[in-house]
Amino acid sequence: MSQEWFHLRDFSGFQYRTMSETLRLSRLLQGKPTGQHHYINEALMIDHVLFGEHLRRDRDTLSCDELRYVIDAEQYNCFSLFRGMDYGERKAALLEHVKRQEGRE
Repeated sequence: MSQEWFHLRDFSGFQYRTMSETLRLSRLLQGKPTGQHHYINEALMIDHVLFGEHLRRDRDTLSCDELRYVIDAEQYNCFSLFRGMDYGERKAALLEHVKRQEGRE
């Protein structure tokens, strides 16, 4: 594994924690509790949108490019949470965002 991979892997963990805290605060502002299943659903949504599978991916097996995609998707999901979008709206917006990003490559 390269130094770049270790950097991206560390940053992806940081970004996941940021997304999780954003989810918790978003739900708190709505007066809703946040259960473990909410965090799991967010991670599964990201993996489904990016990789087409509704399975949790082990980030230690991802390439540098895949880690970049995960980081970008989680950042975008944070912005969607800040905008007050519900799960379905966030998933649709994330799908569109990923399509736009793929078109730029």
